[in-house]
Amino acid sequence: SGKGNENNNLLLLNGELPHPVHLAEDEEDIDWSVVTTTAVDSSSSSPSERYLLITLYKAVPMQGVFIWWRRPLMQFPEIEMDKNTNDHQQQQFRDAWEEAHKLFREKRKNEN
Repeated sequence: SGKGNENNNLLLLNGELPHPVHLAEDEEDIDWSVVTTTAVDSSSSSPSERYLLITLYKAVPMQGVFIWWRRPLMQFPEIEMDKNTNDHQQQQFRDAWEEAHKLFREKRKNEN
């Protein structure tokens, strides 16, 4: 819902992010756009919808690590990630994870 404040700005969304993100140093560095989609059903009373798309850069513990968010903001319910992937994708992830750990252990061993 949108509520105005004393500066007459409109607040569209408010909440806590589930994970840290990198903040832009300047307002002009914020990556955002307005996306317009056309309706699939021509009988719809609304021929198109507009969305505000804001790109946030996740803060990850190490380069190349991907963190999947189970929800966009803390007040939203979490989705079950394994319901959205198939067994093959899960196995590929486990294999890649094991390979990454193996390479990491070898690198640490060679450093000592």
